Amino acid sequence: VPDLAWLHYKLPGFLVRDAFDNETVVRGFRGATLVMHGERDRLIPADHGRRLAAAARDGRLATWPAGHNDFPPDRAAYWREIETFLRHAQILPGD
Repeated sequence: VPDLAWLHYKLPGFLVRDAFDNETVVRGFRGATLVMHGERDRLIPADHGRRLAAAARDGRLATWPAGHNDFPPDRAAYWREIETFLRHAQILPGD
């Protein structure tokens, strides 16, 4: 959130009370992590999603040609991506 506060409002990051430090949380998580992001998201830049996926021990990034409020553009493909991830993470049994 501090990065986004500066990006959108020019608010210094140290003034943000709750940083919602997702990157630190993802780094500490031992399981597989799926990050889904719209490439045209103007509220939360796609680079944020890329950094989160890179920070994960077993990260998967799925991007879509979408913004922030029109995500996902293809619901069937979205659910297939989630199913594929859950099988990869061995949360759902494989075929």
